[in-house]
Amino acid sequence: MSTTTFPVFPRWHTQLASLAALLAVIVGDMVLAGWVFDIGVLKSILPGWVSMKPNAAVSFILIGIALLLTTRSPATFDLQHSTFFSRFARLFGLLASLLAGLIGLLTLSEYVFGWDFGIDQWLIREQAGMVGTSHPGRMAPETALCFVLLAAALWIASGSRRLRRSMLTSMILGLLVTTLALASILSYAMPVSNAYGWFGLTFMAMHTAITFTVLGAAVIAISWQPDILQWSLSRNTTAAFICGMAVLVFIGLNTNRSQISMKETSRQIERNEQAQADIGSNLIEVFYAHAQINGYIITGDERFLKSYLSAKAASMTKLDGLRRVELASAEPVHHEHFARIEAQTKAHSQWSRQIMDAPRTGMTDAARNNMIRHGEDLLENLHETIGQVESDHHQLTQQLKRESENLARSSYITVATGTFVSLLIFLAVIFRLNSAVNEWKRAEQEIIGSEERFHMLFDSIADAIFIYDTEGQFIQVNHTACERLSYSREELLQIGIANIYTPEHAAKLAERIKEALERGKFVFETALVCKDGSVIPAESNIRKIDYDGKPAILCVARDITERKRAEGALRESESKLRNLIETTSDWIWEVDENAVYTYASPQLRDMLGYEVAEVIGKTPFDLMPPEEAKRVADIFGPIVAAGKSFINLENTNLRKDGHPVVLETSGVPVIDSKGKFCGYRGIDRDITGRKRAEMSLRDSEARLQTIVENLTEGIAVSDLDGRLLHFNRAALETEIFKLVVA
Repeated sequence: MSTTTFPVFPRWHTQLASLAALLAVIVGDMVLAGWVFDIGVLKSILPGWVSMKPNAAVSFILIGIALLLTTRSPATFDLQHSTFFSRFARLFGLLASLLAGLIGLLTLSEYVFGWDFGIDQWLIREQAGMVGTSHPGRMAPETALCFVLLAAALWIASGSRRLRRSMLTSMILGLLVTTLALASILSYAMPVSNAYGWFGLTFMAMHTAITFTVLGAAVIAISWQPDILQWSLSRNTTAAFICGMAVLVFIGLNTNRSQISMKETSRQIERNEQAQADIGSNLIEVFYAHAQINGYIITGDERFLKSYLSAKAASMTKLDGLRRVELASAEPVHHEHFARIEAQTKAHSQWSRQIMDAPRTGMTDAARNNMIRHGEDLLENLHETIGQVESDHHQLTQQLKRESENLARSSYITVATGTFVSLLIFLAVIFRLNSAVNEWKRAEQEIIGSEERFHMLFDSIADAIFIYDTEGQFIQVNHTACERLSYSREELLQIGIANIYTPEHAAKLAERIKEALERGKFVFETALVCKDGSVIPAESNIRKIDYDGKPAILCVARDITERKRAEGALRESESKLRNLIETTSDWIWEVDENAVYTYASPQLRDMLGYEVAEVIGKTPFDLMPPEEAKRVADIFGPIVAAGKSFINLENTNLRKDGHPVVLETSGVPVIDSKGKFCGYRGIDRDITGRKRAEMSLRDSEARLQTIVENLTEGIAVSDLDGRLLHFNRAALETEIFKLVVA
């Protein structure tokens, strides 16, 4: 049964995505509330700024839901139903992103092909003429494009297969969204560009651009997998490169907006100049018609009447042209100007008809004179009105020219400054990349030199070194290994490591390699088989390493032939010493600097009746009677303080059964390699029997002395030279002894 795998995002990636999704949903909800309750600050942040459209708000909510669900880890759901809920949440998120992308794609189609799908005002109807609205209810083209890019990026990033190509694609899409949004934010620094976006269409709202910036950064974060898509540039270099791209996009967008604005200004200037020309022509035609009327009244010649009718027709034609020019403008003052000129022109035309009908109506001369003066007043009023209108048009034309000049100057400054800044940024990036390449080349040279030194050191080490894979095949060996085993390097690299071990060690080699891979290292004694069949005892230290990105084993084999000989000699010496210790009747001991027993020979059992384990940790004073311990401590204190040896010091110990034992102790101080005193090492000899014999002899001598002293006969003892050695009391009383003594 096949299982569905979902991409796992790092923790901070999902946290950023969750925050961005929450921001998109909140912004979308607040904007919709602003449209429903007609709250301007929620729609456009500041008065006069571009409003976010309801379709854009809905799309933000859909993108936020999609981003939240597609990056949610399966572990956040119930473990028993994690697979089902994960699939359902991911499917719902993909459908939400697809719907947001579809809204953006349909909006772009409306701009490109001039279609009207009826989606612009399907939620809330927007009045025409609002700030930044070329089409009522329709989001800006760049806004629609960003929704399409975000939907595609989320669809790719949430796929089950995390390939380098797909990750790079989704990251580039997120970067495009962020760049477009940042460029739109920067464009608000160009107020002279008015509200013109791409090709003079709707401009992206400020809060729309901010939200797109955060969403684009979140898409970049969830698309980035360092273990799959490595990025060698530093964070500062990458940020500088992105800033340079944003500046270039900003220059392009604002240049486009400036061109559209200047083109629109040029059209307005052209309309004003055309209106001024039409107004002047109309005034000329009215004056000419008035002159023809006066000529007809004075002379009655019909030719003046024909000229009047021709001038009147030309005046109406000019008036119609002025109507088209003035009414085509969105400015209410232009409509007012045309209404005044049209009313006064028609009033003059009506006066002309009345004055022409005067002869047939029987008008008196006085009334006709009044009528003529009234016509002069109408003509004067029309002349003043036209003069005022021409003055207003002239002022408007000058204002438009100044705005066009300011826009051109601002556009020039923006292009020049932006180009200079982007040049500096890209030069800095180029120099940084050049520095990085130089550092890489230096590092490469150092690596080459380091490898050469490594190989020199590798081949000069006295131990045999092998590097082999987990299957036991040699990858690298040093010169010592070849020399010790009598193989060439090529021969060793063609055989497996099992061929240089004895059969009993080769059988356990796989298990030892496994232990080394699990524990990281393993040390064991083995025997290496040379090419000629001779065997070298060795100590092998194997360790897990990474070799060219793959696990391998580093084995350092040390020849321990001499150590084995030394160990054999040491064992033989220890055996002799052990035999000597076991055959002697004396007790050999060792104490530390605190006079605590650290070693005792087995003779302790026969001498004092203690087992060795019972004495270890005790002091010699613990085995003596209290009075004897005090006496011995007084004697030993100065000796130990001086660090001197002592010989045949007698002391009385108690056997385990309580019987006293007289020991004769001799010891020498123990000094470590640093010259520090570490205790004493010595020997105890049981002299209890000798002491008893000496006491018996002294007793016998005392008894003999008593007997001799008590004899009635005189006894004297002398040497061969006649010197007197001993005599008793009875000898003193004899006359002969007295004479001899005398």
